[in-house]
Amino acid sequence: MLVSVGRGIDEEDNLDIIFDLADALDATVSSSRPIVDNGWLPQDRQVGQSGKKVTPEVYIAVGISGAVQHVAGMKGAENIIAINNDPSAPIYDIADYGIVDDLFEVVPALTEQFE
Repeated sequence: MLVSVGRGIDEEDNLDIIFDLADALDATVSSSRPIVDNGWLPQDRQVGQSGKKVTPEVYIAVGISGAVQHVAGMKGAENIIAINNDPSAPIYDIADYGIVDDLFEVVPALTEQFE
């Protein structure tokens, strides 16, 4: 299982909620390219055309718009869950499940449920 974070996380300090969710799910944290480009996570955590191709059973995309370059690396996931406040984000075109809401409300609530 991967919990992947994108630009919607806004700032590096906010990554704590992503790691908390990953811990609660016994998952690994990955990211889209902007997070790596900002130096918030190392290159080996990047999923996408210029990162790794992954095929987890569950891929949770948090604050990821779903740009073609990112989707190229994760479209092989068995189940894709998207959390994004933009209902027209391209990630919803490939997601099996979607939560259109503020990730800063949804992620802590999910973490609490899985702890």
